Amino acid sequence: MKFNSFQIVQIPPDVIKINKREVIRLLGYENKKLESHFDKLVRENIKTAASLVKPRAGFIVKKICGTNRETGTIHLENESLEVGRIIFSQIKNAEYIALFLCTIGSKVELYSKELFHKGDNLEGYIVNLSGSEAAESAAEFVHREIAKLATDDRLKITNRFSPGYCKWNVKEQFKLFCFFPDNCCGISLTSSALMNPIKSVSGLIGIGKDVKFRGYSCSLCDDEHCIYRRKTQK
Repeated sequence: MKFNSFQIVQIPPDVIKINKREVIRLLGYENKKLESHFDKLVRENIKTAASLVKPRAGFIVKKICGTNRETGTIHLENESLEVGRIIFSQIKNAEYIALFLCTIGSKVELYSKELFHKGDNLEGYIVNLSGSEAAESAAEFVHREIAKLATDDRLKITNRFSPGYCKWNVKEQFKLFCFFPDNCCGISLTSSALMNPIKSVSGLIGIGKDVKFRGYSCSLCDDEHCIYRRKTQK
């Protein structure tokens, strides 16, 4: 595993999966039989969204130089990340941290806005949800790639965690982005620390001999809309 150098992850577009079941659940139709025309509408818009996905991703692995359990802080070479106690408890035994970025580009989001503008609100919403699922699928792919590299070095990985979740302040995005080249993967930050394109994911993954991949500690967090809480409910 290479350290301290940015590594591009090539994501074949056909590996990006948009979970129809999850899109339907987010639409509020979980456990309900869909009428054929509505099912067709969902399938067609998912297919269209998938055709617009342009994935880009990369990561960098940094050695952990020190930690502070009380504040939930990880000290890296030139920066400290205040991830908070929830995330710290999950990565406390890590020796290294992989910082990653990935995006599906802006075309899905732009098409969704176009549909809303035309008054096709349902289709716009389906496409928007499909984009979110595609971005999460891209993050899953990056996670697996990092896991493979760690395994080659007889190391293990943790779950992945993103700013804005598990009480990790979203403004920490500015610190995280300091580790990447400008406009990395075509992603930039707004003044409020939101990513552009919107359908992008950033975060960290712990790496080490004694770390574990485990269920997300949702009982410790009150964010009912968290994407990771969704994973535990499937």
